[in-house]
Amino acid sequence: MHETAEHEATLRLPVGGLTRSELRAALRLGGVLLNAHAETLLEHAAFDTRDPQEITIVECDVGDLELPTGATRPEVFAAACAHGLSLCPPDTGPYLRSR
Repeated sequence: MHETAEHEATLRLPVGGLTRSELRAALRLGGVLLNAHAETLLEHAAFDTRDPQEITIVECDVGDLELPTGATRPEVFAAACAHGLSLCPPDTGPYLRSR
């Protein structure tokens, strides 16, 4: 989840600003191996070069979202939104993995 309100367990992460080649190089440098599916995913338009943006990653569980017995994905997303969280940009994963 991406923060839009104050939460304690957070990680600031720059996302965007790298070309596909630069992103692949950053992943390789971090020891990340890419299979054919990852290579295909990196060709998606979501990974077109864009201006960098710093986001805040918030790690929480369903209990933190006041869903102690679990929930469906739409219910989790709705509860996260109610707690001031939003989904991460679609290109966040490789930037997080390359840290």
